[in-house]
Amino acid sequence: MKMKKILTKIGLWSVFKISFIIGLIFGLFIGAIYALIFGFAGGLAIISGDEEAAVGGLVLIIVGLVMLIVISSLYAIFSGVSCVISAFIYNIIVKFVGGIEVEFEDKIRYSNKRKKELETTPPKVVPETETFTPAETSQEKKVVEHIYCQKCGIGNKTEHSYCRKCGAKLRKE
Repeated sequence: MKMKKILTKIGLWSVFKISFIIGLIFGLFIGAIYALIFGFAGGLAIISGDEEAAVGGLVLIIVGLVMLIVISSLYAIFSGVSCVISAFIYNIIVKFVGGIEVEFEDKIRYSNKRKKELETTPPKVVPETETFTPAETSQEKKVVEHIYCQKCGIGNKTEHSYCRKCGAKLRKE
């Protein structure tokens, strides 16, 4: 069953966490490229044999490693902050124009044997007792019959035509 929902609010902390991790991964990738370039240049300077060039090569390697850390950190922070700002703006705008429509689909996976059982067995109607609270007129128990959904197995009152959980049409046999 497909269900349409409207996204009316985005949690800022959850957006920050996800975008921070994504930014960190992307930053590590870009930072690693810079670290490799600087490390390669530094390694070439070191093996050239000149003492001053070797010192410069060592500096290049250190700069490359620092860039790896700085770039990945900056990407993570900027990614997190920019996504939080976007989510904050979305939360404001959604009050005026409505949210994004999202469609969900329930997918219950049954084994082939269970699918055949659900298709061939008639729905079960089982009497169940309900207890009423003292605020109601009587304290006696009332028998309520339920019909179980063929799709998700949840009990529904017999007067219902559709399942209260998954929305599937109830077979009344």
